[in-house]
Amino acid sequence: MNRSEDRASSAARPAAAPIKTKVESLTPIPDWASLILAAPWAGTRTPDGFPSNELYAVDDNGKAVVQITHHAKLYNHFAVSPDRQKIAAVRYSGDTNRDGRIDFRDRKTIWIMDLANKEEWPLVPEYDAGWGGVDWFPDSQTVCFSMLKDGKIDIHSLNIDGTGLNNLTEGVELKLGAKQPGKWVSDVGVSPDGRWIAFLYTPWVGPGAFDFRKKSVIAVSRVDRTEAHVVTDGGPLSPGQYGPWSAGDFDPEFSPDGRALCFQRATNVATNWGGVTSHDIMVVNVDGTGLRRLSPAGNTGVHGISDWSEDGRIVFSEWNQADNYVGPVMVLPDGSGYHRLSGLKFGGSHVRWIPPVKK
Repeated sequence: MNRSEDRASSAARPAAAPIKTKVESLTPIPDWASLILAAPWAGTRTPDGFPSNELYAVDDNGKAVVQITHHAKLYNHFAVSPDRQKIAAVRYSGDTNRDGRIDFRDRKTIWIMDLANKEEWPLVPEYDAGWGGVDWFPDSQTVCFSMLKDGKIDIHSLNIDGTGLNNLTEGVELKLGAKQPGKWVSDVGVSPDGRWIAFLYTPWVGPGAFDFRKKSVIAVSRVDRTEAHVVTDGGPLSPGQYGPWSAGDFDPEFSPDGRALCFQRATNVATNWGGVTSHDIMVVNVDGTGLRRLSPAGNTGVHGISDWSEDGRIVFSEWNQADNYVGPVMVLPDGSGYHRLSGLKFGGSHVRWIPPVKK
């Protein structure tokens, strides 16, 4: 990312050369591939015995597939760099809370996988980082993610060489209408020009350190922390816990022109695996106008982690217990062209677009 006036000016983290590990099994992304997803198809297991989800590159018809990772890890979210040479991935450290399962409550670390040089390394491994995902800035050298640090959560940018840690959301809650300091921010997306971030936001209500309002909304801000504003209202559900997550809106991503967002909204129409309530995919302009639903009316599945391609298509993951379907779905922003990529094996999820080959 170029050092524009829109970059946050907070003090940079001292240089810390990452410890790189050679991983000869990393496979480059083919030119024909347009999607990346995680799936348990390889049958590998983590060292502590949990089924792993390797990363795969797929064409947009769901017919051609190549396995990118072969090292039995568990991923939460991931994104391919604009130059298609690197993957930033949120990797679980294991069952760190010892509850017998792996989920978002377990410790996570941001990893960079350099496919060209067949190397990988962690970023800020001393912190629980990558809550709700990770995204790239246009330079393919800087990533953005949410991180717990010193008992507070904020969204940070960081160069992949370990330098330049910048807090992008310090004090943002006061600009978003909160009457007191404290908030939860996660699920970050970066605008195509690298000047804005969109994120999940909910204010602290107390009295406990992690007592946040149980209804999240989507907000945006410039990366210099100016022009912050709330975009959505979290939907009609009353604040509260609906399975593992609260009511509200999650996982925003920008449109190719930066003028709109796609995101997911809790609906509580039905319950799916793990007690997760149903979610719909929505789109909205960044000024809060033009809200519309892309999921079918009465959707019972969990529709989430949507992503917008450079040519204007939206892809998301569906977990639908009633239909026994887990996999990608595609749709156009006007709601047309809705279809599942049902040709893929059962179980692929967290699907995102791979940036196109630059000609």
